[in-house]
Amino acid sequence: MADRISQQLARVLRQWWGHKGSLAISLIVTLAAITIYYYTFLGERPTPVFDSVYRLELSSLDYRFQVRGKIPIDPHIVIVDIDQQSQEALGHWPFPRFRFADLLDNIREDGGRVVAFDITFSQADETSKPLTDLSAQLAEQQKKNRAVNPALLERIAALQKQYDYDQQFADAIKRFGHVVLGNYFLYTETDMKGVTPRSLERYANALAYFPFPQVRPLPSFGKTPANEKLPGLIEKYEQARLVPRGAEANSDLLTGAVASESGGTGYFNVVVDADGVVRHVPLALPFGLDKDRSNWDMYASVDVQALRIYLGLPTQDTVLSYGPGGISHIEFGSKLSVHPDYVSRMLVDFHGPARTYPYISFADAAQKKFQPGAFKDKIVLVGASATGIGDLRVTPFGGLDFPGVEVHANLIDNILNRQFLKRGGKEALTDLAFILLFGLPLGIWLAVTQPRWMPLGLALLLPFAAIVYFAFLHGSWLNFIVPALFTLVPNVSLVALYRVLIEEQEKRKVRGSSSNMSLPK
Repeated sequence: MADRISQQLARVLRQWWGHKGSLAISLIVTLAAITIYYYTFLGERPTPVFDSVYRLELSSLDYRFQVRGKIPIDPHIVIVDIDQQSQEALGHWPFPRFRFADLLDNIREDGGRVVAFDITFSQADETSKPLTDLSAQLAEQQKKNRAVNPALLERIAALQKQYDYDQQFADAIKRFGHVVLGNYFLYTETDMKGVTPRSLERYANALAYFPFPQVRPLPSFGKTPANEKLPGLIEKYEQARLVPRGAEANSDLLTGAVASESGGTGYFNVVVDADGVVRHVPLALPFGLDKDRSNWDMYASVDVQALRIYLGLPTQDTVLSYGPGGISHIEFGSKLSVHPDYVSRMLVDFHGPARTYPYISFADAAQKKFQPGAFKDKIVLVGASATGIGDLRVTPFGGLDFPGVEVHANLIDNILNRQFLKRGGKEALTDLAFILLFGLPLGIWLAVTQPRWMPLGLALLLPFAAIVYFAFLHGSWLNFIVPALFTLVPNVSLVALYRVLIEEQEKRKVRGSSSNMSLPK
């Protein structure tokens, strides 16, 4: 029995050795695919040489979103949209700030839980500026002992108070309490153009009141002081090109209005991939103007701040943990934790194309023209889509028509319902397993099967695509491009070509030689 098995094994090995050229091709294809995969997807960012491979994989991910289409959304999220209707009803942008005060009062009275703005109010409302200028001129006349009617001064003071819309907005913020104002980090020369050093310093000082609630190094960092660990984390952000050069924050009056545990500010920056599509949002970013980065702080996104307030968490229960490898996880209390990548980027699992979430026109919300209960117990995100002022993005669903505020709605939904699209170690190991499967085992079969059956190897694309899509539906992003287009297809094609052109030609030569030897002399 043992002899028979050994004879069969020896025969199989001789058969494989007879096709060593085919096996060598499969081995080369497998090693090349693993190399492409490693340098494109396992590094901190795609290698420029393989950027086209990375973009192909991103396109395949986008196609999965499009095939899946809309999925159910969390009913506790609603968007107030500064749309064309709002500009028609309320006049040109920017609207006077009393409109925002009315908006907050109406949402509060309707039972809204949190309002977060995808807008920055960096400059003061200038509605009352002519009155302020007139008051200053009259004060100057008084200094020169010129008579000024006291009744006129009282009237001007009353009108100043009446038209001090910033103060009215600030008062409405304090009445509501649960308000998150937006800020924006500046990265490019275009962002920085026209922003004076004095303004940058003022914005930085305003943000200093709102660092990430809790930032803690992991025990794996040892006993090194926390301020000495932060520069290493910032360096990782630097490598990922996520360290801001400046910031745009809100006016001092409005900043003071949200300076409590029940309010706050959060940035609304998103990450635009190399192909111009938004797929990620960073949950925490480092910022500071001090040359010593140990004096910098980490800052939370508008998503983090809105969730913290919606869940009723004290600041000590919203924790960013990091280690030598970068960001580890973010805790929202003891029951909810998220695991972004090493620089806090979360992959957004989009629930559908633009306007998948319910929208209410800003004009209707500010003028109380909405159904009672429309905002009850909800997270309300305020953003803009109107022509000329809208923050419109390209997402996996295509088209430059996706309001930036809805990107945040999707991410908040993902975190709140633990609906994450994961791309981590398990997914990478699965990718490598498929590369090896489509390389060596398939290569062994291709080496010994009849040439007419070899095209059947391409049929494996169908079950593989089904597995990749099934994983996507269950929250895992598996790589399709490298296993399919850089392993399976070239393996089948090149081995088939080799066997047809080389091996069959050699067989014909052998048959020809045998025929010649058998001819009588």
